[in-house]
Amino acid sequence: MKCKHNICFFLAILIVLFTLFLNISKGSGSYPKEVRRGYLLDRSGEPLVINKESFQGYLIVRGKSLLGKEIPEELKPYLPPYFELPSKGLVPISENLTFEEAQKLSKIKDVVVRGEIRRTLLFRELRPLLGIASGSEGISGVEKAFNERLKKGESLTLSLDLNICKKIYNNAKHYTSLFPRNLAIFKKDTGELLAFYSEEEKNFLAESFLIRESDFPFKLEEVNWELEAPTLKREGSALRVTPLHLVQALLSDYCGAKVSPTLILRKENTCKKSATSQEPLFLFLPQKGEWLYFLPKENTLYVFSGTLTEEERGENFSWDKFKKNLNYLAGLF
Repeated sequence: MKCKHNICFFLAILIVLFTLFLNISKGSGSYPKEVRRGYLLDRSGEPLVINKESFQGYLIVRGKSLLGKEIPEELKPYLPPYFELPSKGLVPISENLTFEEAQKLSKIKDVVVRGEIRRTLLFRELRPLLGIASGSEGISGVEKAFNERLKKGESLTLSLDLNICKKIYNNAKHYTSLFPRNLAIFKKDTGELLAFYSEEEKNFLAESFLIRESDFPFKLEEVNWELEAPTLKREGSALRVTPLHLVQALLSDYCGAKVSPTLILRKENTCKKSATSQEPLFLFLPQKGEWLYFLPKENTLYVFSGTLTEEERGENFSWDKFKKNLNYLAGLF
């Protein structure tokens, strides 16, 4: 038998509402009994993500009087005047409860709370590293790598310095013609990642490419990294590496011992000794038109990367001027 569109739509809505009523009347689905997911913090304790909470509370009226002592004190601020209460059914308590209110009210008999906690990233530029979470589960990045700790409510302190990150993001808007596609800043004596920027919102530090060993005169080894584990691989006469492999080699050369790059706050200096100086290193990958520039300054290693088309590398192009612009940008952070 066919039914008209409006009638079918109306029946579908009724079924959904009836199902919701049955679930609520059984007292099921009080979401806030779960532990609030732990925060991701920068090295100074500043939040990098926040939990946006949205909860709704309902009172189940079962035909009994709600006068006097039968109303729990915790409910009184939320309930309408007595004459508006139905004899049976659901009474909305609030459409905008906080997490704490939701947890408190969900313990009261005949009160059901429904809602969600949405994980919100404060700086989109950090998405390739921090990743995303859905509900209580980490889907990618740090959210996934440290999911078990975070879902228990433990907060995680990262090595990132939010003050430096903000300077980068602000300058990226003002120096659009000079700014590279990607930038990362490491602390040389600990290997800590202090700042990260990616125009295309991807983790360029873990993207692989081929180089000749003669192009990079430092010892290359496997990297211990909290997120993806990039593999060092030989392909013919070349090596497939990532920027992380090169960063580790430069950090280790500076310290005189292996220093792995890290996203987690390190309280101890991992250097055994420091080299007197390190020169900037520029790599150009003609097959992709991509370039990388490693700029050591005091206890900081800047890693720039981007692309240059043949047209951009025309007869008036100067590599020296190009590097000078990058050195200038490094001085802004």
